[in-house]
Amino acid sequence: MGRLPEFGEIWVTHAEPIPGTTYLVVSGQDYNDNYHLRIVVEVIGDQLAQGHGGYLIDLGPVGYAAIHAPITVSLRWFTGSDEPVTVLEPHTARAVADSLGRLLGP
Repeated sequence: MGRLPEFGEIWVTHAEPIPGTTYLVVSGQDYNDNYHLRIVVEVIGDQLAQGHGGYLIDLGPVGYAAIHAPITVSLRWFTGSDEPVTVLEPHTARAVADSLGRLLGP
């Protein structure tokens, strides 16, 4: 891994159970600085989003953030990826984090 994944970046995982899946990092700087973990949500494409039924946030041409199922992963999940696939605009990343916060509770 070239550098550590940060908030608002979309990375491809090479870890099991599904190598090649893309994830958006939703954990903030304080969390990321203090743990060797990241909180992520899966990013899915248009075809999977159709009839998905979950809480999806439109990320534009990148796909949709599936915020109904955030997971905490080890940095090992990103081994084999040197750079993010893309970095979201700050306002888009913040909108995802805000929506996730509202979904999880007050």
